[in-house]
Amino acid sequence: MRKGLFIPLLLFFSFVSSAKDINSFSGNQFFYHGMYYRVGEYRSNSWNTTNKSVTLYKSSDLSRWEYVGTIFDSKKINGLSIERPKVFFKNNKFIMWFHAERNSNFKEGYIGVATSDKVEGPYLLKKIGNISYSKPPLSSDDSLRKDWSVIAANKIYKKYQSKGFQVRDFSIFIENNDCYIVYVSEDNYSLHIAKLNKDLTSISNYYARVLVGYRNEAPVITKINGRYILMMSGVDGYHLTNIRYAISDSLFSDWKIHYNNSIKQTCIGQPAFVYHNHGEAYLVTDIWDFSGGYLGLYKSGEDVCKIELNNNKVSLISQRN
Repeated sequence: MRKGLFIPLLLFFSFVSSAKDINSFSGNQFFYHGMYYRVGEYRSNSWNTTNKSVTLYKSSDLSRWEYVGTIFDSKKINGLSIERPKVFFKNNKFIMWFHAERNSNFKEGYIGVATSDKVEGPYLLKKIGNISYSKPPLSSDDSLRKDWSVIAANKIYKKYQSKGFQVRDFSIFIENNDCYIVYVSEDNYSLHIAKLNKDLTSISNYYARVLVGYRNEAPVITKINGRYILMMSGVDGYHLTNIRYAISDSLFSDWKIHYNNSIKQTCIGQPAFVYHNHGEAYLVTDIWDFSGGYLGLYKSGEDVCKIELNNNKVSLISQRN
């Protein structure tokens, strides 16, 4: 792990825009002191700036967004590429988790944590590295299937068990006073769900391996009517892919995966995050535009989809006009 260092806040001019103009991808959204805040990856058409910083926007109505500034800059941590930053407010601190890679080669699978006393920063880097556990998982569903993908996943699990697990796409799930991370690991063969320690900047030994061998990306978790819903995509990178989901009564076990959503689904894109508003849950997805390659992804859009759970079936209903 690297020792903490100071990440200065870079403030730019403020402007007001609609959601479609937000340059803040694959992050999350939260409510604080009467305002909605949105954080995410800044993307551009330059290798020197794309995925190198985290942007912050705010809104009072979820329609018109004001640009606050760059709240985290990877140039202060040797220029690592930053993906899927998540910010939440707990213990009187703003806590940011993010996935980081060196030189965009996607070999390290680092997870980083930074904190701030203010939503707009400055954020102080606490640690960065792979995830290690000193104990075996509380549960693992690898015994439910014995096909080649499960066998491969178990071999990869053992390889990383001693040196630390890679983190790919991830998200944070908060339930009451507890916080959890769900992340892609084992070379994309499995998902891990782990509880955060009380300081919320480190991982406890309460974790599980779920959907072992299914090969998923972009996992997000929510809870509706007392049931946990895990939504993700296939391993298709920035190409459009169908959204998969799994349902369970327990966060750490008994996930039942569904490849085909109900006929009501109109949602497209790759899951980014879930937010709740007026008692309803909404999934925000990234609709990646890969027509111009990696450096053209800044032109990508998003979808906002209402999540409904009826008779063990999830419906994702697009709110696009």
